[in-house]
Amino acid sequence: METDVKKVPKKRVSAPKLVETEVCVSCSGKIATGNYENESPFFSNKEVWRGSLPPGFLEERQSFLYNKCYEKFAECEKRSLLELIKKKRKDIRFYGDLPSVTSVMNWDADFYISPDELVQYAARGTVIHAQCRIWLETGEWKEPQDIPEVYTQMVIISKGSKKLSLDGYNFRGFKSANPFEVVNTEQPVFNKTLGFAGTQDIKYKRDGKIGLADIKTGSINRSYCLKQLSAYASCEGNEDVEEIMVIPLNSTTKQGFSKAILEEDPKKYLPMFLDDLEAFKERFSIR
Repeated sequence: METDVKKVPKKRVSAPKLVETEVCVSCSGKIATGNYENESPFFSNKEVWRGSLPPGFLEERQSFLYNKCYEKFAECEKRSLLELIKKKRKDIRFYGDLPSVTSVMNWDADFYISPDELVQYAARGTVIHAQCRIWLETGEWKEPQDIPEVYTQMVIISKGSKKLSLDGYNFRGFKSANPFEVVNTEQPVFNKTLGFAGTQDIKYKRDGKIGLADIKTGSINRSYCLKQLSAYASCEGNEDVEEIMVIPLNSTTKQGFSKAILEEDPKKYLPMFLDDLEAFKERFSIR
């Protein structure tokens, strides 16, 4: 008996098609020098791509996502470090995550003078600055006991070992001898590009020029004072500044002040400040 055998044509099996690709990247690490011991942040990123991918595309996306994760890790590391500095060094001031100009310049000041004395001198400066600011803004000269905001500083001065005096500093006499028009006082300023901030004492107009002034009540170091002002002059909003001036109030002179220190190149001393900033960042591992 014969049997017919029909040949069934073979079906072609098509190659599998890539429907989608999931790219996942993660980044983790320990922050040994942060606010918390061995802090271990973890970050991950994911993308989904449909269809076939061109050569090298997968590696490119992996590198991109990893860099994004690492940026977040670096932000977390910096934030944790700043929290640690703020906790351990109450004398260092920050504006957000930007160190203040005076902190950059003075972080090692206690190497030369005791912390207790530094606090007393700072308290005297704060009181006199408050008197000057109120007079410039209102035209009324107030005695320290009539300024509630400086009560703490008055206690420090009265109880301090240096027995510092507030007498003999004649800001009104200085302004009469060196007239200027006030633009603003005690203005916070920022340089986000270089990474610092501060509060400038006085922005003024004198002889048609815009300038910045800083009131000093202690011994005067010309380059020290001018590099502080150069830092402020480089901040956003001070592009119009044409000169800088130190106002040396001096209780040892008959008139209660010394000759103004003027510099017509407002950024002349900025490189000196940037050296201080680099040393500050290196000391506290801030990048």
